[in-house]
Amino acid sequence: MASTDRSPRPLEPVLMVVNGNDMEVWLRRNIRQETDEDGNEVWVADAVHGILPASTTGAYVSENFDALWDEWDDTPLTVRIADVRDATETHDGAIVELAEMVAEGEVTMEDLAQAIVELAEIIGGGE
Repeated sequence: MASTDRSPRPLEPVLMVVNGNDMEVWLRRNIRQETDEDGNEVWVADAVHGILPASTTGAYVSENFDALWDEWDDTPLTVRIADVRDATETHDGAIVELAEMVAEGEVTMEDLAQAIVELAEIIGGGE
């Protein structure tokens, strides 16, 4: 299961650190700024960690981000499937709500088209 990284400084999606013949790699998603219990601004992200050969390039990690995430994320498949089902229900509900707003004249077709594009970007980007 992905862990949570916290830092007082902005977090990057990829952190690579050479350790002898190995490259330790941290992948981060859903990077966001939050306020902690003491009122301090902190950066938070979902993260997974793995090890690759020290010769691994940043380009390789970036190009294979999703595959590496899936490989290193030990969240059980049943939990991941449930998460996808929940997200799908949420997105389906949003589409139905937008369609109802168009039917009632509250939203134009242009607004609906833009909302669908934005929703597709969210779904495609994993946000």
